[in-house]
Amino acid sequence: MRKRFTHLFSDILRTQLLLKNVITPEDWEIMSDHIQYDFLYDNHFAELKDSELLQERLNLAGAAEPYVGKYYSADYIRRKVLRQTDQEIIDQDKQIEKEIKEGIIPDPNVPVDPATGQPIVPQTNGQMGKNTLDVEVEEDKFETSETPSGGEI
Repeated sequence: MRKRFTHLFSDILRTQLLLKNVITPEDWEIMSDHIQYDFLYDNHFAELKDSELLQERLNLAGAAEPYVGKYYSADYIRRKVLRQTDQEIIDQDKQIEKEIKEGIIPDPNVPVDPATGQPIVPQTNGQMGKNTLDVEVEEDKFETSETPSGGEI
């Protein structure tokens, strides 16, 4: 794309210089080989490109997630799909550990109640993985209720 603009800019410059009588056509032939264009790095384009690449890699990693442990290892996904280097893997693991300790992100090794989204905390009374509200509800299920007498509903 830049080559196309280079030819366009050169043609416009040539026309302008000739029309203003700054140079002659012979001068242009001598000078044109020595004109170079330095394009600035486009930050917006680079950011957009990086964003699209990351989005595609994350989509691919999400699609491969059901196959982790069956056909692919987590290390393979990190290295080949997400394109993380050894140093990036080490840095990310440290950052994740730090954020778990600070409570910024949940620990992926702690089971989560699907209904509430809250971590399931083991109770000391032997009821593993249930909170006290769930235990009370289950105890209520086993209480016997009196049957109404005399046709009462």
